[in-house]
Amino acid sequence: MTSRKFLVLAILASIFAHAVVLSLTGFIDMNGERRDPKPLTVSLKEPEKATEEPAAKPPAAAAAPATPAALPPVPQEDTVALENPDSPYTPYLLKVKYRINRRWTYPPEAASRGHEGETVVRFSIAANGGLAGADVVTSAGSELLDRAALDVIRASSPFGPLPRPFRLDRLNIVARFQYRLKE
Repeated sequence: MTSRKFLVLAILASIFAHAVVLSLTGFIDMNGERRDPKPLTVSLKEPEKATEEPAAKPPAAAAAPATPAALPPVPQEDTVALENPDSPYTPYLLKVKYRINRRWTYPPEAASRGHEGETVVRFSIAANGGLAGADVVTSAGSELLDRAALDVIRASSPFGPLPRPFRLDRLNIVARFQYRLKE
C-alpha cells in the first residue's frame, strides 16, 4: 500500500514539474486565461532561381589564385527557405523560426482594420548571428503587415552564430508571413 502511495505521489510530482516547464516555455498559460491557437504561420517559399547569384561561387579551377594572399577571399553565402525540410541548415533554421514565432503577433491596428495578406521577406544573418539586412520581397498589400513582418525579424535578432560546418559568411532566409483573421 505504501509503494502505491509513493507511485501516485511520484506521478503527481512529475505532472506538476512538466506543467511548470511548459508554462515557463510559453506552451501553456498557468494564469487560467484561455489561449486561442495562433492563427499565424511562417511557411516556406522556395528561393527563385533568378535571384541566386552564380558569381558568388567561383569555378573550382579558375578561382585558385597563384598565391593565396593575392586576392581577398570570396564571401560565401547561401539562400534558403525558412522551412525547407531538405536543407542542410534545418536545425539552425528551426531555432530561427522559434525565435521569430515567440515574438510574432497580429498587428492590432491591422486586425482592427481587417487587413489580411501574405508578406514574403528575405533577411540575412551574418556569420556572428547578427541581422545583416531584411527586405520585403512580396508585399501583403498592407504597410502595417509588411512593417510588422520586418519588425519581428529585427526584434528576434541576434540569432545564434552560423555553425562553422556551414562555412558561410552570410545565410539569406526567405520567410512567408501569412496574416489571416479568424471568422
